[in-house]
Amino acid sequence: MATLRGSSGLAEIMDDKGPQEMNAQEEKELKRVFDHLAGFSERKKLTSQMKPKRERKAMIENFKKNFEATRVLDVEGKVMTVEEVNKEYENLQKDMEHLENKIASINSNPAKRISSKDLYDCLKALGKTSTTAEIHEMIWEADEDLDQHISWEELKDLFQRCITDKTGLEPTNLFNVVQFMTYDKEFRCKIKADDTMAMLFARYGKAKLEKQMKVLFGNGKEELFFMDYLAAVTKRPPAPTTVTK
Repeated sequence: MATLRGSSGLAEIMDDKGPQEMNAQEEKELKRVFDHLAGFSERKKLTSQMKPKRERKAMIENFKKNFEATRVLDVEGKVMTVEEVNKEYENLQKDMEHLENKIASINSNPAKRISSKDLYDCLKALGKTSTTAEIHEMIWEADEDLDQHISWEELKDLFQRCITDKTGLEPTNLFNVVQFMTYDKEFRCKIKADDTMAMLFARYGKAKLEKQMKVLFGNGKEELFFMDYLAAVTKRPPAPTTVTK
């Protein structure tokens, strides 16, 4: 199995005392990431359906505040009557409530899992378009029961294996994705130096913090996008030079 870990990965900067268990802060952030990833694709579709309805509803609400200054047009471009507007507003509220209930159902599902489509769409949002084979490989890294999905327990086990691996042989394709997302507090598809620093300090302490930050952010960067992060954590060491006499 190919791995994305290189010389700048966890094996190089492992604590001198040996592997450490996942700390409480890491588990909390990892659960937040799991909740975001599980059902991501379906939530994205429902949210896209919600957006035009929310915009239309806001326009009608402005109309209700000032009937004389605002007009509401139907799909054919005709001016709607107050009665027609009120009826549409009522239907919009029902439609939005239905979509919100669907999203809430996804979020609260105790059996929710991360699918290949969830992972693909999330990576695309992060700026990385992956092949089907790459996605399946990432799912395989955590899929202990071989159901082609990732549960919370499976993701937690994967994370634990990677942060305690001293060999550098543990596949880290999926780990690199979720690790980045644990740093991305608001799911803005980029990480801030301050947020990342807090997580790194909790794991490595003050002594190794500067080295960790330099690996990721170089000198002086305040934000980092996913592809730049991926390049930093998968950097390969230069090939040894052969000296000929």
